Amino acid sequence: MVFSLITALPMFLFFMTTTFSYAWSASRGKVVPYEPLGLFVSFVGLTSPNIVDSYTTVRFLVGMVQSAFLCNVFLILHVNFGDWVDIRYARYCSTLFGIYSFLRLTYFKTMLIPKRPLKLNWKSIITISIFFISTGYYMYPYTPSLNLFYHVYVYLLCIETSIWYYTKEFRLYCKYPKKEFTWFHKAYYITVHRS
Repeated sequence: MVFSLITALPMFLFFMTTTFSYAWSASRGKVVPYEPLGLFVSFVGLTSPNIVDSYTTVRFLVGMVQSAFLCNVFLILHVNFGDWVDIRYARYCSTLFGIYSFLRLTYFKTMLIPKRPLKLNWKSIITISIFFISTGYYMYPYTPSLNLFYHVYVYLLCIETSIWYYTKEFRLYCKYPKKEFTWFHKAYYITVHRS
């Protein structure tokens, strides 16, 4: 599943611009954009291991899900109850989402893709779907459409995390195939088993 790899950077930019615009309007232009500075924390990916493992990927996905969900909740609470919840909490969560998404993109030089047929745990997917449908139904009258877009994105991230969690066999691919890295080409189509 490469959904989180493809959408990590655009969604971080969406979260960052949304929280920054709310902070800009709340403080009347006296705000410092510290969300991109949080990405410098994640430059440990430059000295990262080469071969990815599924446990670290699941940890990054869970971090992305939690920070995106909390950022969306804080944005909804700030829009509806601006005096109760400060926009800083949503900005912290968007910074954490940026760190996790940047680590998901750059920490390893290889990527795992679950082997087909996918191992789906239907109880998990049904539970996730019921939770997000019910919360989306109840928050619909109180939120702008952008927050519903974030809600659907977090739902899809949860489904991907569930698939990753229950899958035991993966195919290993190189993210950046180059001619000088011939040992990466040997790693193609290796099945990685997780116990």
